[in-house]
Amino acid sequence: MMNRRSKTVVSIFFGLLYSFAMIYSNYGTQLFVFHVFLYVLRFAAVFSLFYFFLIPAVYNHSYLSRIFTQESGDYYKLSDKVKIYLLFAVCWLPALIIKYPSSVDYDSWVAIIQYQNKLINGMQPVFFAVMLGKILDWFGQEIGFFLFSVLQYLIMIFTFGRIISYIKSLGVTRKVRGFLLFIFIISPFTLGYIGVTLKDIIYSLALVNMVVCLLRIIESKTVLIRDIVEILIWGTVTILFRNNGIHLMILLTVFYMVEVIRKKVQVKPLLAFVSAIVLGISIVQAITVAYEVKKPDYAAREMLSIPFQQTARYVRDYGYDVTDGEKEIIGKVLAYDELAEKYDPKRSDDVKEGYSGDSESLKPYFKVWFSQFLRHPACYIHAFWEQNHYMFDIVSSTENYRFFDDSLRLADIVFSSICFTNMKLPITWINSNLALSCYIVLFSWVIAHYVKRKRSLIYYLPLFITMIIALAGPVIQGHPRYLFPVIYSAPLILIRELRNIKDDADHPCKA
Repeated sequence: MMNRRSKTVVSIFFGLLYSFAMIYSNYGTQLFVFHVFLYVLRFAAVFSLFYFFLIPAVYNHSYLSRIFTQESGDYYKLSDKVKIYLLFAVCWLPALIIKYPSSVDYDSWVAIIQYQNKLINGMQPVFFAVMLGKILDWFGQEIGFFLFSVLQYLIMIFTFGRIISYIKSLGVTRKVRGFLLFIFIISPFTLGYIGVTLKDIIYSLALVNMVVCLLRIIESKTVLIRDIVEILIWGTVTILFRNNGIHLMILLTVFYMVEVIRKKVQVKPLLAFVSAIVLGISIVQAITVAYEVKKPDYAAREMLSIPFQQTARYVRDYGYDVTDGEKEIIGKVLAYDELAEKYDPKRSDDVKEGYSGDSESLKPYFKVWFSQFLRHPACYIHAFWEQNHYMFDIVSSTENYRFFDDSLRLADIVFSSICFTNMKLPITWINSNLALSCYIVLFSWVIAHYVKRKRSLIYYLPLFITMIIALAGPVIQGHPRYLFPVIYSAPLILIRELRNIKDDADHPCKA
């Protein structure tokens, strides 16, 4: 149980986070006093919500008894899983049929074109490009796209069926399980992405499975062979379906090693983590050699979204303060004369596409970048936060424009309307709001931190790394797919922490 001081600190943190996330809301007036009043009002409202309602609620035994009514069960009971798998399969099948053969994302088309023209450059995951290209070669475009959609459909059924099975094993009541099942089935971020050819879906599902694996390992006194195999499989898939997957897996492995040294987790899974990294890198390297993949000089721009966006805003707002020497240095890296015009507060794609690829000019550029930060630090803060505040802006997170490609078919139009409507409805909104999912994960971590158990919280690491990657990326608004691992995992993580609180209340000697 949190003491009063801890409860105050947590409530202040979430109050400030929410009020600052809403800082760019436009109400048709620039009156400073009016906006200050709104910030204070938002802070007070969210502070009160956490201090007087949410935090006391999670420690209220009567509330927890409405969620959990039985002891933890057998997570690996096959008969229960099969029923849940079939339910997801039946409910999502109409979406798969409606989108036949598949809706293809822009990045997927890029990967296909590169494969067909033997110009794979590594900007899209090379395994994804070759895999998709081979499927289309073997089965033709129509059947090939449909088979890839079926593969994603099956992995999604397995993953969400697994989540519900795991939640059931925690002793969650039938009503709560039914509610979560309904949310998962109807959520626009599940239903709306069935039948879409998109690398981010399989990548996200792999990470969610990784979270479940880590939970299982942390909670159990024994490590099963299936745990080792699953870490190897899902870790490898993580590396193969997103270029930043290798960085995530390396960080996760390093932190797992630290937890082994601290004797908070078992050592056996460490071999699976290392093996996944070796296998993933080997497959990528083999494809790189076989298809003569050479990353272009401008590939580094993918990691420079933040500084490029900050430079563009600086030129727009303080162009008069840029010296001739600084203009020359910036111009060797970016198209200086176009920066102010191309700057879009919501996304850095337009700016970073002007990167020259001259890596030797990056060192002097960063000297100018740092010098300008010292002159106008607020400009850099605004450039970063105005692009990324959507991660915590619950109101703006109800907007999404990337369910599938435009189509004039009546079935697609109706299906799209259903997805957009679900994002606005009070109940289905719960698991279709990117910012809300981020808040749930952060709040769940706070709960876990204050539950006095000597256990590892490493299962949060894939989600936190995902959030950091999204903040460092080119765009958040309108692109929820970058945070699918967080959105998919949020209900699971919250239920897990609430169960821990109930266990501590029922058996205080275990705390």
